[in-house]
Amino acid sequence: MSSYIATAGATGLANTTNDPSILVTTSATATATSTVSYEDAFNTAFNQAQTIATNLANNDANVISQTVNYVINELDVGEMGPTGPTGQKGDTGASGAPGSSGAPGSAGPTGASGAPGSVGPTGSAGPTGSAGPTGASGAPGSAGPTGAPGSAGSAGPTGASGAPGPTGASGAPGPAGGATGATGPTGADGSKGPVGPTGASGAPGPTGADGSAGAPGPTGADGSAGPTGASGTFALSGTNYSDYIYWNGTEWAVGDSIVHLGNSAGNQNQGSYSVAIGTNAGNQNQGSGSVAIGNHAGEIGGEIPGNYAVAIGSYAGSNGQGTGSVAIGNSAGSQSQGSGSVAIGVSAGTNGQGISSVAIGNSAGASQGSGSVAIGNFAGNTNQGSEAIAIGDGAGQTNQGQNAIAIGNSASYKDQGESSIAIGTGAIETFQIQYKNSIVLNAKGPGYGIRAPESGFYVTPIQGKSGPTGAVQYSLFYDTNSHEIYYAL
Repeated sequence: MSSYIATAGATGLANTTNDPSILVTTSATATATSTVSYEDAFNTAFNQAQTIATNLANNDANVISQTVNYVINELDVGEMGPTGPTGQKGDTGASGAPGSSGAPGSAGPTGASGAPGSVGPTGSAGPTGSAGPTGASGAPGSAGPTGAPGSAGSAGPTGASGAPGPTGASGAPGPAGGATGATGPTGADGSKGPVGPTGASGAPGPTGADGSAGAPGPTGADGSAGPTGASGTFALSGTNYSDYIYWNGTEWAVGDSIVHLGNSAGNQNQGSYSVAIGTNAGNQNQGSGSVAIGNHAGEIGGEIPGNYAVAIGSYAGSNGQGTGSVAIGNSAGSQSQGSGSVAIGVSAGTNGQGISSVAIGNSAGASQGSGSVAIGNFAGNTNQGSEAIAIGDGAGQTNQGQNAIAIGNSASYKDQGESSIAIGTGAIETFQIQYKNSIVLNAKGPGYGIRAPESGFYVTPIQGKSGPTGAVQYSLFYDTNSHEIYYAL
């Protein structure tokens, strides 16, 4: 564990009780150690030196007061005369022994987490655990394919031949020397013996593979073309290059300098040289020279249509968009967007954006006063006052007062007072109100917001250092070399 050692000096002041009183000054030094930081050790040493110096000054003032009272009361001298001129400063006395170390200061804020260490080597595998209980039997598997047919069985034995029939009787021999007599008739066949038993059938042999498909037949010849139909006719014709046709609800018509494309786009009182593209875009009273692109973009103009307005995106500038205003993004400037204002981003300036105001970012300046500026997601989102400025994600998000300025993510997030200034990320403590006519400069970063409960100038951080000789604690000084403002310890 690290140990820090620091030595600090301090001046003690005290007044005697006599009239006129005398200012008594003393000085002291002290040394202290700390395991937290050098600054903590220095602060501890300074506090000890301050206590010692103050006690010495009080003791000296008491001694002087008692001595003067004794001289006046016991020696019968007159009243004390006026204080003479201050004598020359005597030699500095020897430093007193260091006081005992003060109690350790409270721990400072935890430092930022260090970078993750590298992954250690994989440990050796542990022994295999014992087998778990056998799980429940799974559902029966689907039936396997049918086995191939068996080979044909061998033929059964041939049945035994029937017994031969009896031989027919021989004809009588012819006379000797005579011609040979004719052959006698063949005797009838004997009856067939019984058929032997049929052998058992062999198993059917395997089915042969399917033959390959035959080649496709030739494609038939194309038929002859039918007769050409009669030429159609179209009665409309344009005047200028790129004139277009549209359906006006009753019949086809030709359009030129006013452009409308989509269901009910530019349906009623569309101004000259205006463009409406998309369902219900520029549907009613679209001003001259205006552009509305997207479903319901610039849908309903005011009783006095806003000329030269631009609305791009679904419901952008959809209701009462002012003259010369610009709304780009889904629902940007959708309700009563003021003249000359700009809203860019989803729902930017969506509800009653004031005249000549600017809202850039998702939901920036959703309800914005005239002449105000909101840049960043949800910057100046709700009830941003006139002439106010909010720059940064969530800056001046809710109820920013008129003429107020908030710069930095979540700077003066809620209820910033009028004509106040907040600069720095999270400059004001979350959900705390910043009082009107106050100034807050905070460079500590997120999580270190401060409060501004009344009008004044609030700033952090300011470094504490040893000031010039005789400097009163917490007095502010300007270092001409480093250009730093610091306070005396």
